[in-house]
Amino acid sequence: MKHLPDVGRPVRAWMRARAAPAIAMAAFLLGYGADVPAQDRNSRIAFSTERDGNYEIYVMRPDGTGLSRLTQNPAMDTLPMWSST
Repeated sequence: MKHLPDVGRPVRAWMRARAAPAIAMAAFLLGYGADVPAQDRNSRIAFSTERDGNYEIYVMRPDGTGLSRLTQNPAMDTLPMWSST
């Protein structure tokens, strides 16, 4: 279990191998809400969480490093997806 550097809370993320036919399980940020993560070809995980009071979109590496918030506004930002374009 990894701790996010800016929060200190543990993160549990279950991702499937790319070759496996099943869907990836959810990422849970303990003490905060989170949606099902999306993983890109560079192994970054995108997810939304309400850790700051409303839902924002973040990305991080599978090992919990490289956490970066992509959105910061009063709107509820959820369900991130990766695009090939």
